[in-house]
Amino acid sequence: MYLLGQQEDSVLAYNNVHGVRSIYTDEGTAYFELYYNDIDARNQNRSYDELWYGNNSWNASHSFVTKRGDASTGWRQWEEDVPSINESNLKKPENIPAGAGIEPEWMDGIEELQKQVKATGKNRTEEPKDLEEYAAVDLEDKPIGEVAQEDTQLGTFKYGGAYVEEEDGNKVLRVHAVDGESRHHGFYLKDVEYSEAVIEMDLKYNTDHNFTHDWESVSIQGFASTKGGEEQLSQKESLFAGSYLNESNQHTYHFNTGEEGVHMNGNSVNQKIDKNVWYHVKIMILRGDYFVKLWDKNGREPLEWQLYQELPKELGSNGTLRIATYKNNADSVIDVSFDNIVVSVPAVKTYEVRYDANGGSSAPEKQEKVHGNDLILTEEQPVRKGYIFEGWNTSADGSGTDYQAGAAYSANEAVTLFAKWRAIPAVSRN
Repeated sequence: MYLLGQQEDSVLAYNNVHGVRSIYTDEGTAYFELYYNDIDARNQNRSYDELWYGNNSWNASHSFVTKRGDASTGWRQWEEDVPSINESNLKKPENIPAGAGIEPEWMDGIEELQKQVKATGKNRTEEPKDLEEYAAVDLEDKPIGEVAQEDTQLGTFKYGGAYVEEEDGNKVLRVHAVDGESRHHGFYLKDVEYSEAVIEMDLKYNTDHNFTHDWESVSIQGFASTKGGEEQLSQKESLFAGSYLNESNQHTYHFNTGEEGVHMNGNSVNQKIDKNVWYHVKIMILRGDYFVKLWDKNGREPLEWQLYQELPKELGSNGTLRIATYKNNADSVIDVSFDNIVVSVPAVKTYEVRYDANGGSSAPEKQEKVHGNDLILTEEQPVRKGYIFEGWNTSADGSGTDYQAGAAYSANEAVTLFAKWRAIPAVSRN
């Protein structure tokens, strides 16, 4: 197999999917190689290797550049009469120019390879691998109509505005407000707290939705602070971090960090949101950073996070999901639907601590240690005729680490603890 040159600090992987033959990264720049047949400037059929590369500016128009050549002659200068391929038509097979040499069925393989590229920027931060579902909004068991204050899963704001409605045979959660001005409407999750999470939901702007003021917005707050309790969560002054979409279709990271209403905006992107189209929202809170991406539900998930920023420390260690809309003008209408709201959190790692009587009997039952937390070892003790129990050791011969019954075990690893015995001296009879 013909390979790209590998430099000492490269990470090289191999892939033969759909004509993509190799990929590697080097100092933040990603490379992958395509192999195909094409007609050159002299109307000759020729086998090409095409080297693609890009830096961390994956969304820039110049992200990918092609150089052409073949295995026999090495890399060549541009072949002017051969169509080039850029990032936009790489993602859209129907727009690939005739003769470009990329088959539509290659696209999944190419995009999978793109996901393997380890870029240095936070926009390519990967989700935790060991996620487990923590909370999901189950609308099927909820009655049609406005969400009640006694609902055990959803809390609402002072002016309400959250409804369960049926749409195309499926129940959705609709935030709808026609009357009034300078009002917040929305909902939040009750009794759901996390420090790290991946949150997903579907969102749709309905036909009657109409912003008439640039302050008006739909704010998706993936980290609404819970340290103020239930009452604070139902008020607009709550501490939070999230992102919002306003009249200008600007998707902006924003946060409120104090009871005084210290509100700040972070980075933003302009993202057109059409009415009556379901979009998918994904939020990740990971290692003190907040990430957001939003895309047409029927399209492909973006490879990069569109917004990301460090969480303000003032918010505290735990948050929950809150949707807060703002209606500034009396003639504005808030009409947004939500569905498939799921919160997943990194699975808790646990480790088994087993006990071996090591020649005795009645060894204690195993215990389970949670990653990052100390485990208090059992006070129970095994028995052995003619011996005194002197604690536990990580080795059967006593050459390992000693632990006393009731002591703290801190290591984040499974272990078998062996009983340590001291023989009772024999009593002589005269």
